[in-house]
Parts: sequence; structure tokens; C-alpha cells
Amino acid sequence: MTVFAKFISLVVLLVITATASIEHNVLGGNPEITVHTRLAHIQATEEMARQQRLFKEIDCLARNIYYEARGESPEGQLAVAQVTLNRVESNMFPNTICGVVNERYMVRNKEVCQFSWRCEYNTNPKLKISESNPVFLIAWQAIRDYHKLTVVTHDTYWFHATYVKPRWRKSKELVAKIDYHIFYRLPN
Repeated sequence: MTVFAKFISLVVLLVITATASIEHNVLGGNPEITVHTRLAHIQATEEMARQQRLFKEIDCLARNIYYEARGESPEGQLAVAQVTLNRVESNMFPNTICGVVNERYMVRNKEVCQFSWRCEYNTNPKLKISESNPVFLIAWQAIRDYHKLTVVTHDTYWFHATYVKPRWRKSKELVAKIDYHIFYRLPN
């Protein structure tokens, strides 16, 4: 759990504890107040769960940027992030960032991953990217500003490194070449 997530958890716990203490000691356990206390507890718990899901999604996107585009320009890293987020918004792919990043399937009895690093066993799928790492900040920026991103088009769903030539590229329309990646969308 990140420092920020731990802080949020602590604040929620303090609010719940203080509210329960007030309810018991000052208000004499008034049933109406008890309902409000429980409602506040449920809302705080739901908010904490939402924050934890958001941090997990940022972490998945940051790892994808790290393994796919570390060492590239911020524009190249944002392009990789935008493709990942474009997939989340499309009904052709899973509807969460982690679902998109971890998507895999079998082709002729061979496991194939949407992002090659997920099938390479020398990478660490549990790698944590710290909040101060530029990759984490790019992931957060991409999620926060997704609808404003114009690095590639919002219908760009695929990319590959410039040093490989996958067969699938022939059925796609080239959108851009940024740093060491070539980006594609479905042809019009």
C-alpha cells in the first residue's frame, strides 16, 4: 500500500473511531445517530475501496509504461498509456486497466499476451513503481487527462516496437511513429 493510501486509510479509521466514541460517550447511543454513524462508516469504507482500486489501476498502467516504454520521451510514454486507456474505453478489450494490461489468450497452444512483457518471465509483474517515479506521474496524468490526450488518436489500439514486424500490422492503419514504437488503428 502506498504512503498516500495508508494516509487515507488512517484518516478513515480516525473518523470512524471518533464518530463511534462520540456516539457512545456523548450521545448515549441514540439510535438515529447510530444509523448516521453506520452510514458514515459505510461511505468511508466505500471511498477507501474506490481509492485502493484507483491506485491498483495506476500501478498497472505505470508498470505497462515502464516495461513498454521506459527510456523513451514523455510523449512516447504517454502514447503507450493512451493506447492502454483507449482499450479500456473500447468494447473490444477488458474494461479495466489491469484487465487490459494482463489480457492473454491461447493461439495454437501458445500463450499470447497483449503486451509482450506480461509473457516474458524475466519481468517482474509485481514491480511497484513509486509515486515519485516519472512513470507513475505519467500514468496518473494519462488517467486524469485521458479525454484531453492527443498524442495518438482515441481509436489507436495497437503498437509495436520499431525493431519487430508483426503480421497483424498489415491489417491496420498506421497512425504515428513515436520514439521506438509504431502505433495503429483499424482501417477506415
